[in-house]
Amino acid sequence: MTGFWPANDFQVSGLPSWILSTLLEANIYGRIPSSSLTIDLEHLNLALDAIESYHDYNEQRQQESIPAMTFWSQYYNETSQTWISIPSNMVQLFNQFDHNLSEIIKLLELIGIKGIAKLISVIEQQSDILSKILRIPSDFDDTYVHIGLGSLLKLSEKQYSLVPYEKWLKSNSNFKQLIQLTLKYSYRPTHVDQDYNTIDPRTYYWLREFLYD
Repeated sequence: MTGFWPANDFQVSGLPSWILSTLLEANIYGRIPSSSLTIDLEHLNLALDAIESYHDYNEQRQQESIPAMTFWSQYYNETSQTWISIPSNMVQLFNQFDHNLSEIIKLLELIGIKGIAKLISVIEQQSDILSKILRIPSDFDDTYVHIGLGSLLKLSEKQYSLVPYEKWLKSNSNFKQLIQLTLKYSYRPTHVDQDYNTIDPRTYYWLREFLYD
């Protein structure tokens, strides 16, 4: 849970991939005795099972065992016949704005808390835009965090045997196709096709000095 609203994205769902990687690194590189592992085998397997549900279903139906991941959970769109990755919990929250906030705003204004009322009003007005923003496609961040997790499982043979790694590898072995996907979707600023020469503002802000050079 995050506050009162359930979280469902790849990095904070169940036992997080980031935290799981950190726990494994603590076992490998720390001074933790084998009798006091940061996570036992049962919970390690449960975490791996939870993470498996975040494979990109659109890629998996083309070829099996591609370790391409999504950030959010997925639902099937019958119209486009594709899997869509969205934070359904947050979208549901935004969808409630139209129904519940008007009276709250009036009450806050009535009791003199006009600053909060104004903020909520702005969020209410922009809820549709925010909902659409959250439907952005996934990038390769989660995919390569997942690859890193696999390497840590391999390095954890002493602590857990190779069983967890072999379990992970069973559905994450098609690295050749992953490399092809990475090349296919790579940002190419000089390409004539907008599908390749366009990036989102956040990424551009981070890359801009490198691009200028």
